Amino acid sequence: MKLTGLVLTGGGARGAYQAGALRALGEIAQEMHISQPFPVLSGSSSGSINVAYLATHADEMINASRNLSSMWLGLKTRDIYKVGFIPLLLLGLRWLLDLVSGNLYRDKRARALLDTTPLLTLINREFNPQKVEENLALGYIHSVGLNAVNYSTGNKEIFFQTEQAIQPWKRLDRFGIKTHLQAKHIMASAAIPLLFPPVLVNTSYYGDGSLRNYTPLSPAVHMGAEKLLVIAVRKKSEFSPGPAQAHKPSLGRIASMVLNSVLLDALELDYERSSRINNTVKALRPDAETVLRPLEVLMLRPSQDLGVIATSFVDSFPRTVRHLIQGLGSTSDTGDLISYLLFEPPYLKALIDLGYADTMAQKLQVKEFFSL
Repeated sequence: MKLTGLVLTGGGARGAYQAGALRALGEIAQEMHISQPFPVLSGSSSGSINVAYLATHADEMINASRNLSSMWLGLKTRDIYKVGFIPLLLLGLRWLLDLVSGNLYRDKRARALLDTTPLLTLINREFNPQKVEENLALGYIHSVGLNAVNYSTGNKEIFFQTEQAIQPWKRLDRFGIKTHLQAKHIMASAAIPLLFPPVLVNTSYYGDGSLRNYTPLSPAVHMGAEKLLVIAVRKKSEFSPGPAQAHKPSLGRIASMVLNSVLLDALELDYERSSRINNTVKALRPDAETVLRPLEVLMLRPSQDLGVIATSFVDSFPRTVRHLIQGLGSTSDTGDLISYLLFEPPYLKALIDLGYADTMAQKLQVKEFFSL
C-alpha cells in the first residue's frame, strides 16, 4: 500500500473535531487490521498538538487515536490560556500603554491578547520528545512535521524529524528544516496571531503554522507521503446571498473573518489545486510525457458549521473571557472567534461527537482510501 500522510491544520478549540474524526479512523483501521494508518504526520495550528500526541504514542497508534479524544475532553479554557481577571486586566493595560505611548517606549511589551503559559504545561505533559525519537527509530512512524511562520523573515518553515533519507527542502518562501522536535515547536505552530504570543525558536520568533501556508498539503508529500488523508475543521463553503439590508460589521465579525481567512482558506485552495492536477493527469493520453503525478487525497470535513455550534455553548466560557467576547459584538457575529477560544467540555464533546459521526458516515470512502 502507498505511504499515507495525515494532514491536520486547525484553529484553537476546533482541533477537538479532528480528535473525534481520528477516533473513528482508528476504529476503521483496526477493523481492517491496519496497525499504523498514518506513518507520515503533518500538523499546523492546533493540528500540531494532535500530531505531537499521535507521534508520542505512535507505537500504539490505534489506542492513541482513541485516547486523544479523552485528552481533549479533559481540557478547560484555563488549561490553554490564563482566564483570571488580574492576568487579563494586566494584558489589557499593557496594550493600552503601548498604544498611547507612541514612540516613547521603543520596547513594546504587548505581544498578544492572551497568556498561553498553561498551554506549555499541557504540551510538556502530553508530548515526549524522547518517545517520538524512539518511535521514529523503531519504524512506528516514518516522519513528523510541524508548520510555523518565521515573523522575522515571513517565511513558512516546516520543522520535521525523521530517520529516513529525507533532505531539507527549499521552495519560494517555504523551507523544510530537519530538527529534533521540542515543545517550543508545537507552541510556535499553535500560536494564533494576535491572540497567542509569538514563540522563540533558536534566534527567531514564530507564529501559527497556518499563516502564509499557501500549500498545506505539500509538507507531507516532501516527507514521503504518497497519498493524503486531510481532516479539515470547516464545513464546505456554500454560496449564499447577503441580507437585503446589510449592517455595519462589528469588531467581532471582522476578527472572525480575518481568523478564518488566515487559518482555514489555504487548505481548501490547495485541495482544489490538487484535484485540478489529478483531473489534468487523468485527461492525458497514457503515452503523454509530463512531470505531473496524481495524488490521492481524502478530505474529511464537518457537516455542520463549527462557529454556529459554538454559539450554543458561549455560557460555558469563564466569566471574564465571556465578558470580553461580548464586548466585540453579538454572539452571532463572534461565533467563529468563540469556536477558536472555547476550550470547555460541553463544546469540545459536541465537536468530538460530530467528528466521529461525520467520519463514520464516510466509512466506505475511508476503507477504499486505506486500501490504496
